[in-house]
Amino acid sequence: MAVRTSLVKPWLAEMIGVVDRAVERGELPSRPVAADFLPELLLSVTFMRPLIGGRLADSDYLTGCVDHVLLPALLTT
Repeated sequence: MAVRTSLVKPWLAEMIGVVDRAVERGELPSRPVAADFLPELLLSVTFMRPLIGGRLADSDYLTGCVDHVLLPALLTT
């Protein structure tokens, strides 16, 4: 419970804030349904890449994931 309170909840709040700020700036017309899945998807990509691909989720891999998977999902209305 302490890990969830001290690490997970603040991180989740930051992920929600990223989407909310994009809406405020007009980069997204509204909060997309896909935003509800964003934290779990980011964590899954980060932790599963070494297990499945045998390599770390480095910045190039994560950038590709954001550009080709997450952003298109967030921009779909």
